[in-house]
Amino acid sequence: MPAGCLVLTLRMDRTTAATTALTLAGVATALGLAAYETGPCTALAAAIPIATVLIAAFMIVPRYAVVQGDELLLVAPARTVELKIQRVLGTTDLTLRHAHRLHGIGGFLGYVGTYKVKGIGKCKVYSRRRKRLTVLETPEGTVLVGIDPEALGGATA
Repeated sequence: MPAGCLVLTLRMDRTTAATTALTLAGVATALGLAAYETGPCTALAAAIPIATVLIAAFMIVPRYAVVQGDELLLVAPARTVELKIQRVLGTTDLTLRHAHRLHGIGGFLGYVGTYKVKGIGKCKVYSRRRKRLTVLETPEGTVLVGIDPEALGGATA
């Protein structure tokens, strides 16, 4: 990492953690019942696409962020999203609970993708929490991130 950068661990809030735990428990229960009722081959056939979706979600949700000047890197196991911050517009009181997900994932391990948020419109979301999101203005449009604006203090242009 270059000198002068700030590395932040992105943590799940309680709601996201509960959603993730309930999803995994539900999947395990369904596969167990399928194996009991129809045999292990059917359960295995059902487990493969489910496991693929769960692994894909794990791979694209950012685990940590790197702030350096006016750049924000959101790092996930499979990819790194680079954002050039033009302005930090502040924190929104809105929650992703009432946002419309247009493309992406929501609730399981975090929130990633394109959402339509009341009062903001169509925007990208990269967060492991659904509340206290920071609104950023970037060349690509509006982005919501699960990082406190104080951590992005020097990122205003």
